[in-house]
Amino acid sequence: MPVDSDHVAMPSLGVIPARFGSSRFPGKPLVSLDGLPMVVRTARQAMASNLDSVVVATDDRRIVRACEDHGVDVLLTRGDHASGTDRVAEVARTRSERWIINIQGDEPLIDPQVINQVLQCMKTLSTPGIVTACTALETKAERENPNVVKALLHRDGQAQSFVRHLDGNRDGELTAYKHLGIYGYPRETLFAFTALEPSPTERRLRLEQWRALENNLAVVAVVTNYKGHGVDCPEDLPFVLECLRNGG
Repeated sequence: MPVDSDHVAMPSLGVIPARFGSSRFPGKPLVSLDGLPMVVRTARQAMASNLDSVVVATDDRRIVRACEDHGVDVLLTRGDHASGTDRVAEVARTRSERWIINIQGDEPLIDPQVINQVLQCMKTLSTPGIVTACTALETKAERENPNVVKALLHRDGQAQSFVRHLDGNRDGELTAYKHLGIYGYPRETLFAFTALEPSPTERRLRLEQWRALENNLAVVAVVTNYKGHGVDCPEDLPFVLECLRNGG
């Protein structure tokens, strides 16, 4: 069936959840990266993509002030959200965009082309689903690190599962990739997803993607060359700063 051009042309929104109270790295969104708060750098990268609008969603007035000081659209949200996706949904309910992308606030080097890939894929889905992004697993350390989430994909890009450990006995029809924490949702899919209760495997593995899989909601991945340079803890900062100073 041909894709409806009016449907595809509907506006898109990038939302960057930013919580001040991280247990591993308190105040992370405001850490300075060569003079700019991390969340502002992330927003500027997102603003260089094809998204029509980008907004930071936060529960902290310090982050609101930092965004406003640097000309970044920001919304103060509730403080009791269980996940960043719930915060994204709160923002989406105040707006009218059809296509919503959840961009992690600790990815100050996010490639705008990755956002574009997710957006384009989302607009061409034939059935309701979620779009995410993956990249190649390049090192043994990545493959063995439980903090590096692995996506097991069919050849058409549809995800069968997400795991923290690879057992080495996977079906030959599946390929393991490093999962990147970006998600695209058609508007109604976002609201349907956040209305679901956390699933059993989601609770066990602490991987929100399983809520979709265990409720028969497709998760489709685009494979990108961007390797992901997120800041999980202070020890990640020197590498990110080096990348910034070397042009990304």
